[in-house]
Amino acid sequence: MKLSGILKKESILILEDAPDKWSVIRSMVDALADSAFAEDLDPAVRASLYEEIERREKVGPTGLGEGIAFPHARINGLERPLIAFASVPNGVDFDAPDGLPARLVFLFLHPAKRVELGVKINAVCSRFLMQPEIRKALLEAASPEEIYQIMLQNNLEIDAPIIASDLMRNRRFRLTADLPLHEATQLMHRHRTVASPVVNASDEVVGELNCNTIFERELPDYIKHLHSVPHISDFKPFQDYFSNDAQATVGDFMNACPNAIIAEDASLLEIIFELSVQKQPLLYVCRDNKLIGVIDAITVIDKVINL
Repeated sequence: MKLSGILKKESILILEDAPDKWSVIRSMVDALADSAFAEDLDPAVRASLYEEIERREKVGPTGLGEGIAFPHARINGLERPLIAFASVPNGVDFDAPDGLPARLVFLFLHPAKRVELGVKINAVCSRFLMQPEIRKALLEAASPEEIYQIMLQNNLEIDAPIIASDLMRNRRFRLTADLPLHEATQLMHRHRTVASPVVNASDEVVGELNCNTIFERELPDYIKHLHSVPHISDFKPFQDYFSNDAQATVGDFMNACPNAIIAEDASLLEIIFELSVQKQPLLYVCRDNKLIGVIDAITVIDKVINL
């Protein structure tokens, strides 16, 4: 399936004056509802499109960052995907993680029974808009016709396999081997993660800091050898628990993690295998040996459940 097969000129907009994201979404839904692709839609389904996108947007914002947003929803009764595109020159707030207003907005609706199609549309369009030269060309386009021609020239294959770069999220903080351990654990606590990559000055992954490893290494020896939990009154106070770690660094506690490092084109099957069978808490997506993103089970689930 090609992008040109599900995106038509009447669903491409340039919105010079958009007060908020809801007005952008409303304009795009109206364009879709009036398009030839929506002519055979059940009237009740057509009437529900905006409501379903609004409901999904309230679950979690769809601003991707880099001036891009992907509002979307899965629709019961829809037989084929519907896509609209809007250029918003002045930008509008889509609650992106980098705080930048969205200037390029893809809106897509997909059949509720075909979640994998929604994942692929999201992945392919994200990959397309992440190219700086593409973003520049789309923003400079003076008409929907020009935007449509750019889309045609880069006619995207929607059925392309899902790969690691489609599922990854940006890392939220940076750990190096010389960082004090107490600072690293504070960062991990703040971001609610049990593991984190450790990188060198070139952003190459040199290890992993895993809170479970720290915890197990620091447990008193007598607890490690217990086969059952005794009465609490038999426990000695943990006076020395973690007492020697004030000067420790990340490098003192990090583990090697060669199996957690994956290429940006790793397949979905490889990702699921490492997360579920190999029990990797986090996967580190690399390009030319440099870390570009991370994947955990929640990231994969979120990409499916929230589409």
